[in-house]
Order: sequence, then C-alpha cells, then structure tokens
Amino acid sequence: MSEGTLLLLNLSPSRAAAQAEQREGTGEDPVAIAARLRPKFQLALLGWIKGGDNKRHLDTLASVTRKLERAATRDDMYQLFWVVGGVLESLQDGGLDTSVALKRLLGQADRQIKRIIDHGIGTFDEHPIDDLLNNLLYYVARSATAGERISEIRAAFNLAELLPGDEQVEHAREALSAPSVKLMETVASAIKEDLARVKDVLDIFVRTGMNKPAELVPQLARIAQEDQ
Repeated sequence: MSEGTLLLLNLSPSRAAAQAEQREGTGEDPVAIAARLRPKFQLALLGWIKGGDNKRHLDTLASVTRKLERAATRDDMYQLFWVVGGVLESLQDGGLDTSVALKRLLGQADRQIKRIIDHGIGTFDEHPIDDLLNNLLYYVARSATAGERISEIRAAFNLAELLPGDEQVEHAREALSAPSVKLMETVASAIKEDLARVKDVLDIFVRTGMNKPAELVPQLARIAQEDQ
C-alpha cells in the first residue's frame, strides 16, 4: 500500500470552497517570492537527497517553506506549505526517517513552486494539490514526534480519527491479500478431483497385479499434464 491509501482527507464542501479563499499574506507577490526562493529550496533539497549535513539542508528547506506559507494569498497554497513545514519539522526532530517516498513528495512540492512561478497562483485550480497534501498528511500523522506544527496540523485535520491504527492497517492488508472463499472452494474441488483420479489409477494398479511402479508414471503424468 502506498502512504496515502489508508488516509483519505475529508473533502467536505466547506473545505473545498475554502481552498480558493483569499488570504492577506504578507503583502508581497507570492509569485515573486517563489521565484526568488526556489533556487535555495532546490539546492537544499538536492543536498538533503544526496545526504550529508542534513541539518543545514533541512533548516534551509524549512525557512523557505515558512516564507512561502506566510506569502500565500489563498488557502490551498497556505495549507500546502504549512503541511510541508510540518513534515520538515518532524524530519528535523527525528520523528520521521529520510525515505525515498519523502524525497519524492518534497520533489513534488518543488514542482508546485515552479508551477506558481510559471502560471501564477491560479495553478492551484489547474493542478489541485489534494493527492500531494493527502500523502504529506500521512507522514504528519505517522510522525514519532509532535512538535508545535505537527500538533497543530494533526488537530486541524483530525488525523487521530482519520488514520487507522497499526492493527487496523494490518487487518486491511490481510483482507486485501487473502484469497476469496470462492477461489478456495474452486481450488479445493480441483484437488479432490485429482486425488480421486490418482486413487483410481492406484486401485487399478493393485487389482490387476501390476508390480512395476514405473508403469504408473505415464498415467500419472497424463493427469498432471491435463491439470496444467
């Protein structure tokens, strides 16, 4: 299962309507801020992905993210960078381990910054962030630490209620991977039929006084071939 499979956002009409609501921001043009800060974000992201001096790279990513969050002039932009900041806080605090999945998600956040630069904040209408936000929230919910930002995000999205516990996740995995009753009945029936045919061959072998087991090979081989 992917990170967001078992965590679905409550996309209620009120939240959907709020996504495009205007915010005051800092008064600066968010597109200009994105253009100015993206090179720093990219360099820090690349450094973090390659490894080495992770603290410095994560600090830079968090700083850029906070500035983009404050500059947001619509709610969905604010939510994205607020939650990205939460993931970064957890990485800084050791609540999440660096993983390929997290690197991919922060790479997607970088691409969203590029879209803001190229197409303006209207890009959030053309490229909704629900899937990205959903996957980021999965990691916010799974964080082993609960800093100020993580705690605020968990409360705002009711993550304790939305994210199933470990037992529920394991049960869901087992249910998805378990063979169906109908399939098991079909397999069992086929096995019983094969055993009956083998028994018939052995009965004939005994009753006719055949004493060379090798003579059974061709008949049993035919049964095996028919079942393939």
